[in-house]
Order: sequence, then structure tokens, then C-alpha cells
Amino acid sequence: CWHTSYDKLGGIAALEPVKFSITSHRGCFGGCSFCSIFFHQGKYISCRSHQSIINEIEKLSRRSDFNGTINDIGGPTANMYGMYCKQKTHNCSRPSCIYPNICKNLNLDYSQMLGLMDKIMKFKKHCQKKLNVYIASGVRHDLALHSKKYIELLAGDFVGGHLKVAPEHYSDKVLKLMGKSGIDKFEEFESLFEQ
Repeated sequence: CWHTSYDKLGGIAALEPVKFSITSHRGCFGGCSFCSIFFHQGKYISCRSHQSIINEIEKLSRRSDFNGTINDIGGPTANMYGMYCKQKTHNCSRPSCIYPNICKNLNLDYSQMLGLMDKIMKFKKHCQKKLNVYIASGVRHDLALHSKKYIELLAGDFVGGHLKVAPEHYSDKVLKLMGKSGIDKFEEFESLFEQ
């Protein structure tokens, strides 16, 4: 609910894009030099269960104002769902788990993400209403290269026209300062995505 002063405007326009969006996880281990997510969500990923997310999809789909589309299932970086640090103490001082190289303690297993996508597709088949479910949160393309199956499912079933990726620049010098992989990784991802 919004303050009654917004009633004359018909509500708050900024709520529309997220009204039918679902947060699947929080945190980001990217450690980009310009980003504040690390400071307010941390670098360790906290995920909701598959069932919790499916329950929310079901609940949203029953609303009278539901338009048939879940605009986004994601978090700060969509494809970090289910990934975690194998070091149990969480006392690592490294700002990024993936730059300039991938930390040996990072579990880059896509099974949780792929499992969630599979459950969502099964739910869509059995849903009484036509249902579209998209991933509109930004995708870390250099991480996506670790699972061609993820890229295949993403491109085939979970993109509603535009996909957000975060190269943010094309100069390798600038990307290095940002704590991002080179443009060659983006071009590799782009090629696989188009295929």
C-alpha cells in the first residue's frame, strides 16, 4: 500500500516494474570496484528455496490484477543463485571471488539454478493461466560461460526481449579498473547466446 497522497496519481509508477517480480536471492561476490552491493547485501549469497519461489509464483498468478507475466526472478546478479563459498568461516578479505581469477573456494555449481528453472517450466505447463516467467536481473556473462545449459535455458525460455548483462565498458583497461573480465568474455557469451 502507498500513502493516500498517491491515490490521485493512481499509485506509485515505480512499483509497476517490480509488482510481479520475485527476489530469489541476495548478495553478490563480484566485488566490482564501483558497486555498493557488497556493502549492503554482502558477498555471500543467501537463497530462497525452490518451493518458496514456486509458491510465490503461484500466489502472484492467482491475483486478479495479474497480467500473466512474472517480470523477473533474480537478485543483484541473476546467475549467482545457489552458488556459495566452500570456506565455512566467511572471514575472507578478498573483495571479489571471481576477479582477477576465480577463487578456489567458490562453488560455481549451476545445479541449483538449473533445478529452479526446470521447476518453473514444469509449473508453467500445469498452470491454468498462460504464464510467462523472465529473468530480467543482470546476468554476469563471465560466470554464465561456466554453464552452456544455463545459457541455453536462459535464451530459450527466460528472456522477454532484452537481457541485461554488465560489461559496462569495452576498453580492457577500464574493465580491469572496474574489476571486470575483458570484452572477449562478453563477445564469447554473446556468440553463445545468439546461437
